Amino acid sequence: MPKSKERIQKVTGRNQRERPTAYRQGSFVGKLYEFEKTVSGQKYKFFRATFHSPDGQLTKRDCGTREKAEAILHDAAAAFGTQRPDVLEITPKDRRDLDAAQSILAPFGLSLYEAAMRLKEALEILPKGACLTEACRFYAARNPAATTPRLVAEVLKDLIADRQSSGCSQEHLRDFDKRLRPFAEAFACNIGSIHPTAVREYLTNLRGAKGQLLSPRSRENSRRLIIALFNFASQQRLISKDLAQEIAEIPPPKIRPTPTTTFTPAEIKTILDAATKSDKALIAIGGFAGLRTAELHRLDWRNVHLDEGHITVDAGISKTASRRIIPIAPNLAEWLRPLAQTSGRISRHAHEHRLAWSFCKIAAAAGVTWQRNALRHSFATYRLAQVRNAPQVALEAGHTVTVLHANYAELATAAQAVAWFNVMP
Repeated sequence: MPKSKERIQKVTGRNQRERPTAYRQGSFVGKLYEFEKTVSGQKYKFFRATFHSPDGQLTKRDCGTREKAEAILHDAAAAFGTQRPDVLEITPKDRRDLDAAQSILAPFGLSLYEAAMRLKEALEILPKGACLTEACRFYAARNPAATTPRLVAEVLKDLIADRQSSGCSQEHLRDFDKRLRPFAEAFACNIGSIHPTAVREYLTNLRGAKGQLLSPRSRENSRRLIIALFNFASQQRLISKDLAQEIAEIPPPKIRPTPTTTFTPAEIKTILDAATKSDKALIAIGGFAGLRTAELHRLDWRNVHLDEGHITVDAGISKTASRRIIPIAPNLAEWLRPLAQTSGRISRHAHEHRLAWSFCKIAAAAGVTWQRNALRHSFATYRLAQVRNAPQVALEAGHTVTVLHANYAELATAAQAVAWFNVMP
């Protein structure tokens, strides 16, 4: 059997009962341990010197005498000072600067090393020659509420509450919720941290419930409400005015003009003859007074003044939240007189889309292809051809003169307008 396996060694450390002896020289720190080992039943002492080299590596050296262990520590301290002259040559001025720097960083909970690393990262991000202080000032201006960040969903909730207290219609509020809730879900972050480029990309790739890309008109509607959200956040001092302005400068999608669809006098007569009761009244008002489908859905008989010859569209009914008065044409009065009531909502449907679906069903039963918004388009087209007065028709229809000229001018002759407003029961 090999001799090495015959020798049984047992090591016991006195350091289990006593602390090691510390050895200090400048910034060097070493430790000296005393151990006992038993070899073949005989006890021997040995000493261990431990220290960290300048690169942080722990070194252990065993010796038979204390003097040799102390010599090892002495030589290591000398080498340490040679390799780390900066540690051993701190001047009184350096010490004062060090103490002042640590005092400055104390409120932020940073060490000198951590502060240096963060400064390095910041300077690497900044363009060459840029000032870090100016960059911080720019960030603070762009994020005035950075100390109390608000999520997009929270700002949206506040916006809807503000619009509700201002008297906005339920349709208007539902539109905000429908179009901005997906935006808040896509940007579940502090509203001040959103970059305009990300918003532009969101609008470009906006999709519907079935995954299809939305039309330019739908994306423009969402863009308009997103701008309103950021303007509200700016007013509440949650973001800077610059950020709100940059969001507002996102270019709208190109919306190709679509042909203005209208009914002929013969078609509207066929549809009206096929309709009954409240549906008949609303189709007549839509075609001969130009109310929008949403306005027709909210209209009350108290707004129809047959004796005075006009219909009042109050702010609570109007899509634009502005009141307007529309004259009742003689043929419209004839359609409404047998159906008129003193009060009560005219529509029998609980929801606007059900009313639109009912109109479509009536037209199909009459053998006429229903065209979306064709009632209102027909009124604006024939009314403008009838009176040749764009500002007047714009007031009656709740449009701007620019929109009226762009979409309805010169689409019908005066003779066609006469035929339209002569459609009688």
